[in-house]
Amino acid sequence: MLVPHVAVKTLAPGFPQTVSMTDFFSLSLPFSWSTLQTMRTTAMLLNIFGPYDVIRTKTKWMTNIYGQFAVTLSVCSTSYLIIWPLETLKNMGQVT
Repeated sequence: MLVPHVAVKTLAPGFPQTVSMTDFFSLSLPFSWSTLQTMRTTAMLLNIFGPYDVIRTKTKWMTNIYGQFAVTLSVCSTSYLIIWPLETLKNMGQVT
């Protein structure tokens, strides 16, 4: 029996070029990239919520609106500066 194939675009390393129609409706195929996405998101969120929680519990900076703004701004900016080069390297690797 011939099974038709559907071409799909490669999204991540190890993602298949083509899939059969029986696998096309499988739930594991659309989420085959989710491990990389989960690792990236976890790293980003740990860089944000780790320092935020330490500052919240060890200092009194979060008692007024200006301190909350300064803490949130600095923690998110620092996390962005840490994650952005890694994200750029990932994107460059996906292009080649």
